[in-house]
Amino acid sequence: MGYRLCYIGLKCSIEEVGEYFQFELGRKVCDHGPVTASWIGRGRNTNWTIVWLEDDSFIRKNASLIETISQKTDIIACEVNEIIMWCSAQFLSNGRTKWKVTHDGNNDDPLHLQEEGQFPEAYHSIRGEHITNQRVQDDGDEYPCDHVFEIPLDLADSYLNFRHDGYIDLAEFVGILPPPKKSLAIKLLSFFGRKNN
Repeated sequence: MGYRLCYIGLKCSIEEVGEYFQFELGRKVCDHGPVTASWIGRGRNTNWTIVWLEDDSFIRKNASLIETISQKTDIIACEVNEIIMWCSAQFLSNGRTKWKVTHDGNNDDPLHLQEEGQFPEAYHSIRGEHITNQRVQDDGDEYPCDHVFEIPLDLADSYLNFRHDGYIDLAEFVGILPPPKKSLAIKLLSFFGRKNN
């Protein structure tokens, strides 16, 4: 069983992230690992704040909001579904996607990459290394590893100094509290078009 999640890096404070996304934040915890399924953490030796969400569709569902937020701060957004070996990373700045790379390992082409935009210089060496490793391994292994899957994640890591499957070394964490649950009566009233005043 693999990860199905997304993470977003923003160059701003934890409080600003909570405000931008309208997250209800828990209390700040220092020197401990995350205690909730979704959290925000501030990096130790970086100026990026990481949002970790165990909803791998969050970025797609909130694409226009993320573009709007990128008018205020640079954003690296990653989606990961290890079950089907699919991942994507993108960089947004000034309200636009500057680059995006997606790998679908569930397709017939083990070298599949969908590339959009102008990539930084680091991308070319990351891409070259993993493509070479994939070709070498594909020559003889019955069950080859998906090296190309690492390309979007390594590119994001080159900015964030963070990977979903690596050691989490953050200076402070804040849990994202789930929205309050509505009672069954309120859900039924909403379903039938009535408002609860």
